[in-house]
Amino acid sequence: MISDKTKRALEDIGLTKYEIEVYLTLLNAGPLTAIELSKKSGVPYSRIYEVTERLEKKGWVKSNRGRPNRYRARPPIEGMRSLKLQIQKEIENNEEYIVSELQPLYEKSGESERPDIWIIHGEENLLEKIGEMVEKTKKNVLIAFPKITEENLVTLQQILDKLRGKEIETKFMTSNVEVRILDKMFKYSKEIRTRDILYGGGIIIDNREAIIIFPEITPEGDITFSMGIWSDHLGLAALAADYFEYLWSTSKVIER
Repeated sequence: MISDKTKRALEDIGLTKYEIEVYLTLLNAGPLTAIELSKKSGVPYSRIYEVTERLEKKGWVKSNRGRPNRYRARPPIEGMRSLKLQIQKEIENNEEYIVSELQPLYEKSGESERPDIWIIHGEENLLEKIGEMVEKTKKNVLIAFPKITEENLVTLQQILDKLRGKEIETKFMTSNVEVRILDKMFKYSKEIRTRDILYGGGIIIDNREAIIIFPEITPEGDITFSMGIWSDHLGLAALAADYFEYLWSTSKVIER
């Protein structure tokens, strides 16, 4: 038996009463045929194939397709991961249609929001804001950094360490990177690209929040950050992401 709280949680994520009974039965009893599963779960035999097929599509159950066919429960963590991916894919598939048709109507209504934009002064404040952004990353992070040296890599590592343990796609672009620290950089990004000139830098997370950084180069060649512009306005963040991808597509891949 499981708690009522867990049952309600399973219902909240979209599993029906029959699906929950079938899954819990397989968890407790192990692999079962359709007839055995119907008897042990209490789900009518006339519905058992329909229910197991839905659970397979949702990623909670798998079958061996043998004779007779036997069903087994997949780990709950895999079921949740499969569900998240399906929901994300469904949102992405429908986003283009919804936004392209409804956004113009919203803008014509005169209710368009004013972009939320902050101007941030001082290197410490900028780094703190970047750290907050990276910590919230769910899907991907795009990073453009003018020059990477041993000195500023320490600061970058403190920020990028917040991505450890997350399944995040990371793209790192720079105009100048010291060869001896490349191995350290590849711990955070599978691919690093470089271009001859990179005006400024910035970080974009999940195509929904961006900060553009304006660096200053000291006479000694060090980089300091004096000012940045941050916004979570979706349109501006998307524009920044599109520009990053353009620069990315025309940059040189750094081989490991």
